[in-house]
Amino acid sequence: RMEIILEKKAAMQKVQVRLRQLRGVVKTLLVYFDFKRRKKSAIKMACFLECLKESDHIKYSVRQLNRKIALLSKAGKTYVDKKRGRSEAMERTWQEVEDKH
Repeated sequence: RMEIILEKKAAMQKVQVRLRQLRGVVKTLLVYFDFKRRKKSAIKMACFLECLKESDHIKYSVRQLNRKIALLSKAGKTYVDKKRGRSEAMERTWQEVEDKH
């Protein structure tokens, strides 16, 4: 009878050792998979940020182009206004010269 109790105790100790080993393996695997997941997430974030960087560069270039177009448009309008004024002045002068003759 004592032998059976000792055998049960030894078996329980073996089971407890195996459970500790299993817990250790499971915790190690959890840490490993968490590391892999975080690494994948970091790679995805890096790609996302790279896309944002490219998008930001495109937005900046478009804004710069819009400013240049506005400047060019303003310069064109100024040129047309000045030309119209000069043409009107020349027309008035020509009209005066014709009226004198």
